Amino acid sequence: MVASAGKPEEIPAFNDGVSMSQLVTELTKQRTPIKEDISALIQESMVPLQASVNGLTETLASFQSRLCATETLASDNFSVLATAEKTIKTLKEQNTTLMDRVDALENRSKRSNLRILNVPEKSERGQSTVKFVSEMLMEVMGQEVFESFPELERAHRSLGPKPQEGRPPRPLVMFSQIPREGKSIKMGQTE
Repeated sequence: MVASAGKPEEIPAFNDGVSMSQLVTELTKQRTPIKEDISALIQESMVPLQASVNGLTETLASFQSRLCATETLASDNFSVLATAEKTIKTLKEQNTTLMDRVDALENRSKRSNLRILNVPEKSERGQSTVKFVSEMLMEVMGQEVFESFPELERAHRSLGPKPQEGRPPRPLVMFSQIPREGKSIKMGQTE
């Protein structure tokens, strides 16, 4: 039906005898239960979603606490590592210094170690090697070099097996208290 100009369109009554006011009343009655049903459905569907959100929140909180713990541990480890690196650097420097000192001491101790070559085996004839070498040095070098018998801390043949016939004898090694710059060393180096 087309409305004429300026007049509102009328809604026709249903043929079964229900008026518009009855229809509105009936719809109003139904609206409340439908609204409650929809609200209940929404609430039911929200429960699993809320549980999922709660689970994600707990997981996120757990990850955050683990991340904080990891960051703290990493920070502590960096501190320990920095300390260890400083200690290692110090120890390396000390080790280098000590190795230099050991080398210097070895070199100084070797200055007092003298080798005498080509002294026949068994020349000592049963006497102490220290006494034999001291007497031999005095006899060979004389009183121009030594005023008295030289003081030796120890003397022995170099380590190793006794040489076979025709092979050179083992050197005599002595640890002396003769100064390196002494006349005996200079004389031994020239001969």
